[in-house]
Amino acid sequence: MALTLRMSILTSVGALALDAAWLNAANAQGADEIIVQARKRAESLQNIPVAASVLGQDDIIELGGIIDPDQIAENLTGIQANSGVTGAPGDNQEFFIRGAGSGRVQQTDPATIQLRNGANIAGGNFGRVGSPIDFFDLEQVEVYRGAQGSLYGRSAA
Repeated sequence: MALTLRMSILTSVGALALDAAWLNAANAQGADEIIVQARKRAESLQNIPVAASVLGQDDIIELGGIIDPDQIAENLTGIQANSGVTGAPGDNQEFFIRGAGSGRVQQTDPATIQLRNGANIAGGNFGRVGSPIDFFDLEQVEVYRGAQGSLYGRSAA
């Protein structure tokens, strides 16, 4: 009886160790880790304490590149794009997250901000008249939901 119990315990422990080793090997080979800059340093998307959506480089290549804000909105949840009044190149292009977006009134701060390589792109009609968003050489789009003001300044919602 004691010998049977010991054998079953050893067999179970051996099986658990085999499963853990197999999972680690599978994770190292097959899983692509998404790296984001949510806290101004490179981190895994799974390790950040904020709700985020990412459109990665592979996704952008699959789309054939991004030339319009609407393409971003169509491929990420919870974001809407507005290409301005006329939709013509040079018209205001802005994003809305959870209904909050850039201000259309001159000299106002937007409710959301857009960062390009970590730098704030001026918001509101005053900041972007005749300046469409440049999507050339775009590597990744990251959308963060929630209060980000402590890292990115006011209007980071």
